[in-house]
Order: sequence, then C-alpha cells, then structure tokens
Amino acid sequence: MIIFFVFLLFFVRGHAKIEYSCGTGYIQLASISEKGKIASPFYPSGYPNMVNCVWLLEAPSKRQIELVVEDLQGDTTTDNCRDYLEIRRGNRSAALHYRGCKLTEPLTIRSENRWLWVKFQSDGTSATGRGFIARYSSFSSSKTDETSPVIRCTSTKYKCSNQECIVNSYLCDGVNDCGCTGDCDEDSCEKGKLSTTVLLGVGIGVGSVVFVGIFIGVGLLDLFLKYRADKINKMLEEKAKKRSRRRATKKGSGLFAASIAAGRSSNGSMASLKSLGESQRSDRLRKLSLANESIGLAKEKTLFNTLSTPVKA
Repeated sequence: MIIFFVFLLFFVRGHAKIEYSCGTGYIQLASISEKGKIASPFYPSGYPNMVNCVWLLEAPSKRQIELVVEDLQGDTTTDNCRDYLEIRRGNRSAALHYRGCKLTEPLTIRSENRWLWVKFQSDGTSATGRGFIARYSSFSSSKTDETSPVIRCTSTKYKCSNQECIVNSYLCDGVNDCGCTGDCDEDSCEKGKLSTTVLLGVGIGVGSVVFVGIFIGVGLLDLFLKYRADKINKMLEEKAKKRSRRRATKKGSGLFAASIAAGRSSNGSMASLKSLGESQRSDRLRKLSLANESIGLAKEKTLFNTLSTPVKA
C-alpha cells in the first residue's frame, strides 16, 4: 500500500497542470522611458499555494533599475514568513537587497548595476494574503560595470526564459521549477510524457512490488514444502505402523495355531492312554521305565569307559 501511494505521488506530480501565470520572466527595458509592473498571480485577489515566480529585470546600457514595491502581504507565522518576496542584485546567489512578507508602506530599491532579480514564493498551506505588486523603471547611471550576473547553464541543465538554470530531470514534472511562463520547464510538454523523476519513481515502485512479490512467493513455497514433507512423513509412519500390526497379528495367529496343535496332540495321547485297559497301561508304563533305565545305564557305561581308557603319551 505504501509503495502504491509513493507511485501515485510521483505520477500526479508528473501530470499536474500549472494553474497560474507569472507573466514575462525576463524583462529587458529597451528604452530609458520604458516602465512596467510585476505582481504575484491573481493580485490582489490572493495567490494560490506552491507559487514560484522569478523575474530578471535588465536596464539599458549605462542605466540602473528602480523597483518600487507598492504593496506586499504574504502569510506569516508567529516569527517567520511562510510566503515571501525576495530581491537580489542579479541572480539567486547574489547579494540580498530585501526579503520579507509584509510592508506597511512602499519600498524603493535601486540596483547596483543593470540587473535586479526578484522572486515570489508561497508554501503549501492555504494562502490568505493579497500577494504583491511592484513597478519598475530605469535611471541614468555613472557606473561602468557592465558585467552580467546571469549564470551560464551547463550541458546538464535547462535554460529557462527568465535566465534560470534547472537540471534536465525537472522538465515536465508538474512543478514550475523555472518560475516563469513561456519557454519554461512545464511548457510544450507532451501529453502523457513522464519526466526522469517520475520514471525513477515508477521504476522504484515496480521494483519494490516485484521484490515483495518474490519474497512472499518464496515464503509461501517454503511453507508448502514443509507442509508436504510433514504429510509424507505422517503417511510413512502410518504405513510402518500398519505393517507392524500385520506382523504382530500373523505371529499371534501362528502361536495360537501351535498352541491349538499341541493341545490337540496332548489330548490325543491322553485319549490313547485312556482308551487302553488298566493292565495294558501298567504294562506300557513299565516298558517306558525299563527303557529309561537302559538309556541311563548305557550313558554311565560310556562315561566309565571314557574315564578308564589310558591316555597315550
């Protein structure tokens, strides 16, 4: 069941649709008079959960960016911001100008070079704030630093239209990792296409199911073999007991038959003696007695002759 929910999480993530727009992510001011605004999605009606919007503002040569945050209201906890606005010098790792979630009066920020990086992000809890709105313009600068802070993307990363770099496996995974709309990681994704992350999740889920299935199958097979072995042993024991009982029965029958035969023989001798007359019985008993005495005398004579025979040297 856990494996199923993990698979479902990856699958839903891979097919989720981004329901908000950040607008143009890379804003290049073409003239000294160009002005504009950026805002959180659906401002001032409130922004959705899991918003990630990133803008890169670039002024014309020898000019700088001026950004005026007119309104900012993001959700907060007791001592921290859940949803926030972040402004940096030119990229996500550059010097920080501002980070916060609530303003009581407009905030004016001037860039130190031609670029300004802006990000608005919300978490997964229900958002109740209005969001933010800011207006940008450019002003003349005497600074000569024209070095671009934009990070170059390596071959293993995807370059978003707002100049952000994300790893290729984040493409078409249902999450707005670039933080922009138009030529970003969730645009032009083929319907039903799964990202590397989702495919990895599917592979892990299927592999886990196969492993658990094999484990359960081996366990059931072991139980079946033990059950079968016990059954065979019991059958052999029953057969051995039956053979022993048959042998005992045959032996008892033989002894019983011999006993009956002996009884019959004894009864026959007694019957033959009883059938004789008194004088005949006495005569037969006397003959038997004489025969026994003759046998005894013969044995004594043989013994005497054996003892009296001299032993040859």
